[in-house]
Amino acid sequence: MFRFLIGVVHAFAETRSQAQKPAHKDLEPKWPKPCHLGSRPLMLRFLTAPVHALLASYRVLREDTS
Repeated sequence: MFRFLIGVVHAFAETRSQAQKPAHKDLEPKWPKPCHLGSRPLMLRFLTAPVHALLASYRVLREDTS
């Protein structure tokens, strides 16, 4: 039993040598840039969408009355 525990502890204690470790971490973003959304962030687009819809409805109402 004691031998088994030493083997388990030894297996978890081993680390990789410096030659096996990467020189640097991957600096690339995890998610691709949202180029198809334009320069505005997605949240800003969601927040301004009701305003654009309201302005468009006012334009339609103004065209109908003139």
